[in-house]
Amino acid sequence: MIEYLGPDKDEKKKKVSHNTLLISLSLIILFIIWTIVMSAIFYPRLKDAYKESDIDALIAKREAANEQLERKVNIALLTKNAIIMEDVITERRGGDIYHDTIEALLHDEIEGKIGIIHPDTRLIGITVSRGICYVDFSRKFLDSKSYNGITATELVNRSLYHFPTIEKVVILIEGERIEKKE
Repeated sequence: MIEYLGPDKDEKKKKVSHNTLLISLSLIILFIIWTIVMSAIFYPRLKDAYKESDIDALIAKREAANEQLERKVNIALLTKNAIIMEDVITERRGGDIYHDTIEALLHDEIEGKIGIIHPDTRLIGITVSRGICYVDFSRKFLDSKSYNGITATELVNRSLYHFPTIEKVVILIEGERIEKKE
């Protein structure tokens, strides 16, 4: 005699996995319907907000600014009598004003400027993070002269500290911090 004890375990697993699949599929379909309904409701508002923000003009203005070949920067110039802050029109060499400021300090020929930074010094990179400006120079920066106690480091610092976003300047030589001589 054979007794029937009900559905076997495999059949129960099939029913459970089938139910799980149906629930998952239902949730996905509900999410898609909800997304479509919300998009239909809020699309006009988003479209109006986009138009009012005039973001297209802002993007066009930014692209036009990036296409300019020159930029006005303010650098610390060493003259016979003092260090002065001077506005200079310089070639755009980098992506931001900090980069162009240091490049102008290094390479621009300006009347009355006393050049104490070694002429072969290269700017490797410049990064601003949380108010700290990291300026990375080639090793030739270490061969810079001084004039009446004023150093190349001081010119770099003064050129960058006039930016309100810069709280501290860290000078690196090929990625390594330079140690101050006591």
